[in-house]
Amino acid sequence: TNIYCNDDGQPETSRTTLEDDSIADTTYAYEGPDGQLSSTETQDAANNVIGTATYEDGEVVEQTISTYNDSGQLGRTETQDGSGQVTGAISYKDGEVETFTYTDGQPETSSTTHLDDSITDTTFDSSGRITHIYTHDAVGGNLTQETYNWYREDGGFQNTITNHIDDTRTTVDHDADGKGFNSQKFDGEQRIIEREGERYDDEGRLEYTTTGNREEGFTDTRFNAAGKVTSVELSELTESGTGTVSTQETHNWYRGEDGTGNFVNGTGTLASTRITNHSDGTRTNIYCNDDG
Repeated sequence: TNIYCNDDGQPETSRTTLEDDSIADTTYAYEGPDGQLSSTETQDAANNVIGTATYEDGEVVEQTISTYNDSGQLGRTETQDGSGQVTGAISYKDGEVETFTYTDGQPETSSTTHLDDSITDTTFDSSGRITHIYTHDAVGGNLTQETYNWYREDGGFQNTITNHIDDTRTTVDHDADGKGFNSQKFDGEQRIIEREGERYDDEGRLEYTTTGNREEGFTDTRFNAAGKVTSVELSELTESGTGTVSTQETHNWYRGEDGTGNFVNGTGTLASTRITNHSDGTRTNIYCNDDG
């Protein structure tokens, strides 16, 4: 790093170079009317401003840090106080601008202007987690969608997305491990439209899935520790549309590793299957040979 001083011997410019003599960054210092250091500006090798600082009595009172993407476009500018605590930020991505406000170094709110001129406002809790998201259209600022997040002590959280355009509401419950979830979408009369979900055991193995919609019906599938399907339940909406009723159930039993016995958690071949059809009141039992 080379530091160049003015006629009074005060630092005016510093330049940092790499081993191959290429410029890493250059910092320019500026004096105030009283001859004291007033501000600095740091540029990278492409002359992009990557940092600024404002001084009072020789101490930093405000500074900014900017980052750029691979194309050289400005990606984010962060404002900090003299202690380095973030006080605000602006992010730029794909033509959209998001402005953040901070309190005690944590994001408090943000506002994003989209390419269609609609605006999304976001609020955060004291841990920096998103709690609310509101999206307004470009014409009249009408609320088009809102999301609420609730966080549990076990690390999981639930979010509810209300779409005011099609009058639907989607609730998604996330497990603490970040893998399992349960999602349900309802219409304005609280009737189920579709659902999807996955659940995992303590070892991270898939043990349950649910999927379907009100036109085609719903399917719930359960697995044993070996990953084999133990049951499949088909269901359809009740007449009110707010719940489901089972139409068919399939249960599987598997042999143990030694090839004997019928165990739900067996890892061997399929031993038997029972299919119960609630629509016509019939039950079918299927018994398999040693090859399943």
